[in-house]
Amino acid sequence: MLKKNIMEGFATEIGTIERPLIIPLGVNVTKVLNYLAGQDYMDANNILLGFPHPSGGNGHRHKQFAANKEQMKMMLQHYFSKEMTVG
Repeated sequence: MLKKNIMEGFATEIGTIERPLIIPLGVNVTKVLNYLAGQDYMDANNILLGFPHPSGGNGHRHKQFAANKEQMKMMLQHYFSKEMTVG
């Protein structure tokens, strides 16, 4: 049922947005977005991977952010440099 809602709802809606920048908050959301990118519903280059879930329950969020910071910065620079040439 969840997969059906993702495919018929989210995947359809996200396809209507030109070059969305998506920041998944959590491992499971990342898995869904990677699946959709693998099925060509969205461009994997528009997903900011590595951003930790900000919940206080995620005790490793600061360490995760620090570990992924440079990779995320490079992705954002690439994303926005493309936007400048496209827009």
